[in-house]
Amino acid sequence: MKNKVLKAFALTLAVTTAIPSFAVTTHAAENVSEETSQIDFFENDAMDCTIVTEDGNVISNEETFGSNGFSESSDTKEDVETVANVGDNAAETGRVAKHYDLSNGGTWDGTHFTKDGQTVTDAFFCDGTYTYYLQHDGTPMKNRLTYHPNGKCIIYFDEKGHEVFNDFANVKASITGESVNDLCYFDTFGCMYIDTVSYDKSGKNLFYANPYGVIERNGWFTYSDLQGGGIGYANADGTLLKDQYASDATGNTVYMEGDGSVRGSRTGVKHEHNWKPHYTTAITQEAYDETTRHVDYSEYMMTEDDYKIYKELQSKYNPKATPEEEKARCDEQIATLLKRFKANGNPNLTKMAENLTPEEKQFYRDYAVENNASQELLDKFDDPNDPDHAVETVIWAYYYHTQPEKHWSKNYYIITNYDEPLDTPIHHDAVTEQVIDYYYCEECGQARIGI
Repeated sequence: MKNKVLKAFALTLAVTTAIPSFAVTTHAAENVSEETSQIDFFENDAMDCTIVTEDGNVISNEETFGSNGFSESSDTKEDVETVANVGDNAAETGRVAKHYDLSNGGTWDGTHFTKDGQTVTDAFFCDGTYTYYLQHDGTPMKNRLTYHPNGKCIIYFDEKGHEVFNDFANVKASITGESVNDLCYFDTFGCMYIDTVSYDKSGKNLFYANPYGVIERNGWFTYSDLQGGGIGYANADGTLLKDQYASDATGNTVYMEGDGSVRGSRTGVKHEHNWKPHYTTAITQEAYDETTRHVDYSEYMMTEDDYKIYKELQSKYNPKATPEEEKARCDEQIATLLKRFKANGNPNLTKMAENLTPEEKQFYRDYAVENNASQELLDKFDDPNDPDHAVETVIWAYYYHTQPEKHWSKNYYIITNYDEPLDTPIHHDAVTEQVIDYYYCEECGQARIGI
């Protein structure tokens, strides 16, 4: 309760107490939801271990590698330009890395392959079902993107060390070791799809692996120039919208072609684009009717009759009531008294204090001085922040002693943190602004989401 400094205020009647606030503060629970994407085609089927090159040749038991096991490629995308190699010098080439299986002897314990009494390292190994790469220490490479020995594509080993063929994989670490949550696809040769549109295993749904090898998901995206440009939409599982109408990011209706692009957004024309922004009207705040006014703090004058009604309402207080029941009681009390205050014209001391002109404020200060107000009260009165609401105190004293016919009570009513219903709702129109919804090329008409 705030301290009203009026002890030295030479008034016939002293202020007794300030009425405490009975408004109940409630806190809305914060809703936290975790969005997850269910990928329906993650399970790796058992694959034959035969290694087939892109030209159709079958590799018997050897492949040519760099001295590190995997050679670098300057053709890979920015996100996958560095690999923590299993060797020392990625630039050297010509070392032969063998490919082993169990057909020519040896034992496999699930972690190491031993042949002729030696643990095999820096080599591919097939256990009859899955293909592994055995590192310097002989253990399988796991959860890892790395370069294929051909120096042109990227391959992946899952959490069990299995090389992924003809399947999607949820990649958790980039080729540089950074934490990611990407969906990627690896073909018959184990090579990552890069900047490719293709069908999933069902043969019905399209997906797009962008220039970084990541399957587009969860929203609108722009195809690369290699794909002819254009805009597409990918669902959470990576499937593309096609052969249907849809609403774009700004609410406009567009048609998704059979190739997964917005009709008219793809041209296939190769030239230096001259991108221009296309604007649309976006609603940043919906229209609404304001039905309540939030009250942080308000003091009201009370008549003696008001105070009697307050005491009657306060007598309904039940110490055993639930928080919900107590809030309902407080709301009823405040609503009843505010209705009386408005009907009878009780001064809102806080609103008056906020709206005083310099002349009016000086008038009330002079009044306080003339009636021997303490220096402490005057200092608080002059404080721009007025933490103890000294201005309201002086206004109350003025009304109390200059309007005896009103029968003002010695007590005043304080309301805090309350949403007061408005007699007449206030309508607020929608707020709009012009925003860029996409960019287009003046020369060819190609559209894209960002540049």
